[in-house]
Order: sequence, then C-alpha cells, then structure tokens
Amino acid sequence: MLDTVSDSWHRNAEFKARPAGVVLAEERVSLLTERQKDVMRMLAEGMINKQIAHRLDISVATVKTHIASAVRRMKAKNRIHAVAMLIRAESLA
Repeated sequence: MLDTVSDSWHRNAEFKARPAGVVLAEERVSLLTERQKDVMRMLAEGMINKQIAHRLDISVATVKTHIASAVRRMKAKNRIHAVAMLIRAESLA
C-alpha cells in the first residue's frame, strides 16, 4: 500500500514539475485524431492547405475542416496557436 502511495506521489510530482503551459498543451493535443495531428504537423512544416490536400489526397475543404476541428478541440486562439501547442507537446514526448 505504501509503495502504491509513494509511486503515485512521484508520478504526480513529476507531472506538477512541468510548467503549466506544457501540461496543458499535452492534454489538448491528446484530444486530436491522428489525421488532425498529421494536418497540423504539415502546417508546422509550412505547407499551405492546397499542398496538404494534395499530399493526403483529400479536398482543401476537408483540410480546412480538420484544422478548424483541431483548433476547436484544443481550445486554441487560432491555427498558429494550435500548431505551437502541438510542437511544444511533441518536443517533450
């Protein structure tokens, strides 16, 4: 029992040791589908919607839908904010 409590405390201490913005970014990114993450990574690489659509063989409208859904799920201010959160979360993974 004591080991369980100790392990739990250490995990929580490690979690709390990270800056609040980092934890928040990881939590928000975890809400995305793999396709949304893929699209957001391509945005991070500097690709425009049309390039992403071509690479994934989907329409530009679908790319816009994935981006809008990702921004909404992450509660980001805009697509740039969402990409920044994704980069931050994945740099620590």
